Amino acid sequence: MRRLALLLLCLVTCPASRAAIAATIRVPEDAPTLKAAIARAAPGDTIVLGPGTYPGGDVVPAAKHDITIKGSDRNRVLIDGDNVRKNGIVVHADGVALLNMSARNYRENAL
Repeated sequence: MRRLALLLLCLVTCPASRAAIAATIRVPEDAPTLKAAIARAAPGDTIVLGPGTYPGGDVVPAAKHDITIKGSDRNRVLIDGDNVRKNGIVVHADGVALLNMSARNYRENAL
């Protein structure tokens, strides 16, 4: 019984066990938009953007720390502000990685 209690404690508190249950959220397969994927993500999750053009204007709030947002192909995943949006992806959380995508046409900051 004591071993079971220790195992359960480790599953809740050990960093390795949290990484093992991290999810991959694919856009558009699992979530229709980047905004919806961010809302669904938990710390440790990875959001993978499929090929396409995304409008941006998305915010990663502080509660969504330690997530990764990455494009499936740097040349086929584009965050495009259409010269009207201020920002592409704004991050207010710690430990967020933005990888393998291109961004253009924002009035202030792309990423």
